[in-house]
Amino acid sequence: MSDTNTLKVPAGALADVRDGLSLEIGKALDELGHLLDHPDREQHDDWFEEDRRRLEAAFALVDRVGWGPGEREDEVTIDLPRQGRLLKRVIEAQMPSLRDLLAEIDLSDAWRAQRGVPPRRQELEERERVVTRFLADLERTLRDAGL
Repeated sequence: MSDTNTLKVPAGALADVRDGLSLEIGKALDELGHLLDHPDREQHDDWFEEDRRRLEAAFALVDRVGWGPGEREDEVTIDLPRQGRLLKRVIEAQMPSLRDLLAEIDLSDAWRAQRGVPPRRQELEERERVVTRFLADLERTLRDAGL
């Protein structure tokens, strides 16, 4: 953590933040797609405001964390008042996928072993530890800052 206006996202959580952002962007685009199909859309530009804000916020956070590995490998500092709640939402959205990967790790690692590919158990367990710890810190920081 840093001062009350910024937050450091650990490098070990970036992959899951990026994956969660992809989900967030997809949901907003899906909602916009439904609105575009509505026959009265031209009379209701206000219908688009919420999803547009969601997209703008998600892309602003993507600008901080990058789209994928190689762009940002070290911890990333974000603006807590502007991006903290979105960050919490995208991590929470990604946690079930990470837990699903861990639930199937024995089967996955057996498949990988048959093909001479290294196992992922240790990597995924560490990712879950880092992300879970960061999410708890983030929730506490948001609560303490009144966000």
